Amino acid sequence: MAFDNSSTAVEVKADIPPPRGLRPTPAAFAVVALACIMAFWVNLGAMGIVDLDEGLYVEAAREMLVRGDYVAPRVGGELFYEKPPLTYWVCAVSMQVFGRNELAARLPSALAATLICFTLLWVGTSRFGRTAGLTAALAYPLSPIPLGIARQMTTDSLLTLWILLAVLCGHKCLERRAGEKGPWTLFWVFCALGLLTKGVVGTLLPVAILVVYATHGPKDILRALHHTAVCLKVLPGIVLLALIAAPWHIAAWQASGSVFFDEYIVRQHIGRFRGGDTAHKAPFWFFVPAFLVGFFPWSVFTASSLARRRADLPADGFIRLLKCWFWVVFVFFSISGSKLVSYILPLYPAAALLTGAYLSEAIEAVKSSTAVRRCAAIAAGMSGGMGLALLFHRQILSAAERLSNRPIKLDAIPPELLLAAQHLFGAMAIGCLATWALVLANRARPAVVSLLCGSAAFALVAAVELVPVVQREFIADLHAAVQSASRSATNTGADLVIAVGPPRRPSCLFYASDQYLSIKSHHPEVSEIGHDDLESVEGDARIVTRSPDIGIENKLIQTGRMSVVSRHGKWIVLSHTERMKVTP
Repeated sequence: MAFDNSSTAVEVKADIPPPRGLRPTPAAFAVVALACIMAFWVNLGAMGIVDLDEGLYVEAAREMLVRGDYVAPRVGGELFYEKPPLTYWVCAVSMQVFGRNELAARLPSALAATLICFTLLWVGTSRFGRTAGLTAALAYPLSPIPLGIARQMTTDSLLTLWILLAVLCGHKCLERRAGEKGPWTLFWVFCALGLLTKGVVGTLLPVAILVVYATHGPKDILRALHHTAVCLKVLPGIVLLALIAAPWHIAAWQASGSVFFDEYIVRQHIGRFRGGDTAHKAPFWFFVPAFLVGFFPWSVFTASSLARRRADLPADGFIRLLKCWFWVVFVFFSISGSKLVSYILPLYPAAALLTGAYLSEAIEAVKSSTAVRRCAAIAAGMSGGMGLALLFHRQILSAAERLSNRPIKLDAIPPELLLAAQHLFGAMAIGCLATWALVLANRARPAVVSLLCGSAAFALVAAVELVPVVQREFIADLHAAVQSASRSATNTGADLVIAVGPPRRPSCLFYASDQYLSIKSHHPEVSEIGHDDLESVEGDARIVTRSPDIGIENKLIQTGRMSVVSRHGKWIVLSHTERMKVTP
C-alpha cells in the first residue's frame, strides 16, 4: 500500500492486480458442499454433548429457553458470564425451532463453518483463480481442528466467521481510492457480532489485523493510521458498535451488578489474558505444534508460504494482508497466558487462502520447486510416522516399558478406538505418500488431488467411524445414567445430584428434566458436587456417580445410607432417602 506524498489528501494506490473477474463454478460449489457435508454434517447429532465447553454453552442456551431469561445466562441455576450471549442465543433459537437435541444445539456452529468454506471459495477464486479458491475452501473443512470445532457448539466457529467477514470488509474499505465508499458499516457490524460472541477479542483482532496491514508498508505510519481511520470511519463505527453491543452489557450489569463485572470483565477478559486460568496455561511455543497438527497436512505448505520473500509473492497486497492476519492472531494468543488449540481458529481462513494460492502456483509451474518437494516429504513423513506408530503401538509401548522400567497399561483404551485411529491416520498417510511421489514426478495437479482425497478420507472416517466409537465408549453411559436418575427423581420429587467430578461434567445438566430448572421454585434442585463430597448429600435425592469399587460409593451402599437404583456401564444411580429436616 503506497501513499502519494505530493498532495495533502491521502490516496491509496492499489498494490494488487485487478481482480481476474473469476467466480466459482457450480461444480466448485457442489464439491465444497460435499466436503462440508462429510466434515461437518454427517453424524453431527450422533454424539452426546461433550464436556467441558460445549456442555457449558449448550446448557446455558437450554436454561435460557426454560427460564425465559435471555439477559443473565445460567448453568445449573448459577449465573454464567464466561462469554457474551450470542452463542447461547443462536443455540437457543436453533433448539426452539428444531427441538432440544444434539443436532439442533450444534447446527449454528456447523452452519458457521460451512459459510466460512463458501466465503473462502468465493474470495480465493476472485483473488487467485479457481484452483486456489477451491483448494482453500477444501483445505479448511478437511483438516482436524476446523472439523472438530465445527462439530461442537462453542464460540470458535462463530467468532472465526465474524472475523473473516470483518477483515474482508475492512480490506475492501482500505482498497478504495479517495472519494469512494467502502463497506465500513458491515465491518463494524461484524466486529460487534464478534464482541457479542467472545468479548473484546472479537473486535480487537480484526482492527489489529487491518492496522498492522496498513502500517506494514508505508514509511509514514501516522499518515497510514489516519488513512485507516478515515477509511473505516472509526468514530461513527464505534457508535454503531456500541448501539449493537452495549444494550446487553448494560442490561447484564443492571441484572447482576458486581457478579457481572467481577466474572465477565475482571476474570474472563483481564484474568484469562494474564494467565489467571491455570487449567489452560501453556508455554509460548504451544501454538507451533498445535497449528502444525491442527491444520495438517496443509500446515506444512502454509509454513512454506509464510516463509517466502515479498519479492516472490503474487498479488502482493492481499497476500500481505493474509500474512498480517495469520501473525496477528498467532502472536496475540501466544503472548496470552491462557491457551487452547481452538483459540487460533481465526487464523485458519488466512492459512487456507495462503495455502490455496501457494499450491495453485505449484500446479501452474512447469517443474515442482524444491520447497514444494520438501513440504510434500515432510507431510508424508509426519503422517507415515503417525500411522506406523499406531500400527505398531504395542511394540513401541513395550520398548518404552523396557527403557523406562515402568508398566504402561493399554486396557483403558478401547480396541475400537485404536482401530478407528489407525484408519484415520492410515488414510491420511496414503494420501500424503501418494502426494510426495506425484510431486517428485512433477505432476502437481494430481498431487494436490491426492492430498485432498487423503484429507477427505480422514474426515469421512472421523464422522462415520470415530464419532460412534467415542459416543459408545465415553459418553453414552453417563448421559443414560443422568436421564434415568432424572426420571426417578421427577417421579418422587427428589433432588438430582451429579457427583461425577472432578472434572466438571456440565453436559449432564442438559439431560436433566426441565423441572429442575424452574425459576419459580427452589425445590427440587439439581446440583453438581465433587465425587468426594457424596457423604454431604442430605434429604431425598437421586445421585449419579461412579460404579462402586473400593471407593466411597461402596462404603455408602454397604452401610445402607444409599441404595442402587440402576447401573449404566461405569456409572450408577444411587438413591438417598433420608428426609430433609424442615425448619418451621
